This record gives sequence, structure tokens and C-alpha cells, in this order.
Amino acid sequence: MSELVNDLIKNGYLKNDLLIEAFNKIDRIEFVPEEIESI
Repeated sequence: MSELVNDLIKNGYLKNDLLIEAFNKIDRIEFVPEEIESI
């Protein structure tokens, strides 16, 4: 599990197993706008 997912679980933002699985499967870089990808 990624550090992000662990932190979201620890802080109570991710509680549902389906959401946790989705966060682990989806590459979030796909949701970053092209103009800020290189930042």
C-alpha cells in the first residue's frame, strides 16, 4: 500500500474496502493536468 493510502486510512478518510482497493489500483498521475505534470 502506498504512503498516501496509509495516511488516508490512518486519518479516517478511507474507510471503505472498495475505495481503498481503487486508490491502490488507479495511477493518480492520470488525473494531473498536463500543464503541471512536470512540477
